[in-house]
Amino acid sequence: MRLRHTAGKCFVILIVILLLYLNISESEGFVDANRCGVDLPPCSGENVRCINGYCKSDIAPTMPISDLQVIPPKY
Repeated sequence: MRLRHTAGKCFVILIVILLLYLNISESEGFVDANRCGVDLPPCSGENVRCINGYCKSDIAPTMPISDLQVIPPKY
């Protein structure tokens, strides 16, 4: 019976320590260096613009084995 109480206390202490660790280590988890927009730095580089809050290239991606574009070009 005493072992059950000790195991329960150890489990609760372990959960508290885990929650404290996650709270301290993930405090800046939502900060993304590649963001742009209002009150954020502009995109830097050639052929790069701000699209939906992220810096993205204007150059369409191509297929790995050919020069075909994955996204059709805009005319």
